This record gives sequence, C-alpha cells and structure tokens, in this order.
Amino acid sequence: MQQAGRQAERRSGRERGRAERRGVTATRALAGAALLGSEPALAAAAPPAPAPLAPQGKWVVNYGERGCAMARAFGPADAPVIVAWRSLPFSDRVELSVQRRLGQRGLRRGVLRIAVEGRGDETSYEAFNGTGDKRRTLRGWTSPALFADLPERAVLTLTPSSEPALAVSLVGTARALAALARCNDDIARGWGIAPGEREAVATEAQSRGDPARFIGPEDYAKAAVARGELGTSAQLWTIATDGRVSECRTVIPSGSEALDKAGCDAARLRARFTPAVGRDGRPMTSHTTQVIRWELPGAWQDDPAYRAYVRQRREAARAEG
Repeated sequence: MQQAGRQAERRSGRERGRAERRGVTATRALAGAALLGSEPALAAAAPPAPAPLAPQGKWVVNYGERGCAMARAFGPADAPVIVAWRSLPFSDRVELSVQRRLGQRGLRRGVLRIAVEGRGDETSYEAFNGTGDKRRTLRGWTSPALFADLPERAVLTLTPSSEPALAVSLVGTARALAALARCNDDIARGWGIAPGEREAVATEAQSRGDPARFIGPEDYAKAAVARGELGTSAQLWTIATDGRVSECRTVIPSGSEALDKAGCDAARLRARFTPAVGRDGRPMTSHTTQVIRWELPGAWQDDPAYRAYVRQRREAARAEG
C-alpha cells in the first residue's frame, strides 16, 4: 500500500509539472482578498486620495443570468465613470468593476487597494478594453463586509497599482445594496434553495487548508487546452455534514463543457470543509458559490505589484501547510 501511494504521488507530481510547464492556471477568482486590519496602514502606503466624484443619478439594480448587479454613473455627464457591483447567492465575495475612458490599452493584472469608511482591503484586479470600445474596465473582487452598515455619505476610494486612482461618493448606496440582497434571494429560490439558509447557520462552513488548492493547473482538461478554451464559471457547491462537496452545479457556464466538468470533478475530489453548524448545535448541510477562472498563458501582462502579491499569497499558503 505504501509503495502504491508513493507511485501515485510521483505520478501526481509529474502531472503538476507538465501543467505548470504549459503555463495553464485555474484559480478561484473571489478568494484573492485579505481584509486589512486597519485603514491607517493602508492610507500611509497609498498616494493622496482623489476628490470623490458625485453621482449622476440613482443606482440601477439588474436581475441578470450572470447574477445580480447594480450600477451607477459618476462624474461629468460628458465623461461618466460607471461603478458596478455584481454578486451571487452564497458567495463570500462581490465583484467590483469600474468603466471609464482612459488611454491605457491591453490586458493587465495588478493590485487594487480599496478604502471605505475606515475599512480597507487589498486584492487583485484585471483591466481590459472591450472590442471596439473606448472604455476601459477594471474588475476586482472583495468582501461584502466592507460595505456593511454604510453611512449615507460614505466615500469609496480605489487605488490600482497601474491605473489612475478613483474616489466616488456612495450617497444612497445602502438602499441599493438591500435591493441587491433581495435579488440574490430570488436567484437562490430559482436554484431550489431557501434564501434563509444562512439565518439558520450559527457557524458557517470553513475550508480546510488553502482553498486555492482545491482546483489547480493539473485540473485543466487536456481537450480544453488543445482547443484553446478558457473562461470563467460559477459553481454552486453543496457541503455535506462530513465536510465534502456532495453536489456541484454549474450555475454560470464558462463556455466550455470540459472545463465546467473539470471544476466539479476537482471540487468533489479535493475540496474539504469543516461543516456548518446550525443554531441547534448540530452539523448541517450548507452551500457556497465559487467563481473559477480558467486561463491559458500569455494573455495578461502582470505588473510587479501583482507578481509580488501572488508570491506573498503562495508563501502564506505554504506556511499554513
């Protein structure tokens, strides 16, 4: 048995090596942010914040196939900046995006510092231009806890490592976030899950080990690599009382059936959690939504801050075992 185990480990190591040499990556896009302990440390390292842009109108909440989103225009009417939130039920991350007219071009990844009302976060971002579009989109992922209990005149400041900083006034945002939560409840019902599940949870399920290792380069389907397939999917995982993923459902497809299947196969094989505990003190079945980004090499230009950020995360994961 021990000899068979060592042989399996050697085969696994060779497969990882081949995947890494191909440069293929599969990452959980919403797991990159670590909530900073204090805002003063963030402010000391960041340049002076720009003056906040005033909103042009109200937030608009959209019910879409790719989740619930809300968007609002800021700044001058002839050159508006669009700020948007997008979220999914049972996810611990929210997608924050900005669209504006900039001179920058190309696909770039960097580090985004987020500050709002004494709270801060540091996460990764992607910046890109749409086909034939003069607007540049910056997209990052952060914790919804940053925006809990917002005062009426809160200010959001975004400081990307390789793009101009931006600040906007969040007047009226608390009401829009409440509408976004109701939208997510409706989506959960459509999935056949009671949106009140989280209210029944005393302690949420916690991943065992580094969640980024649940799905790795070795999971990239060979057929998808051969066809040059890539994309981003969202999957709903059912976490059973034994801490394993008992069911996986792709709720937003990546565009590749092979990649969607590979994500679910890896989740069932490797993902392990300490199960959620109900208010009765007993383990209970729960759900989590994970966004998985499948990438092929050469598409993105990574700035030095991003490379350092990724290196620090890997070192922290190794230290945690």
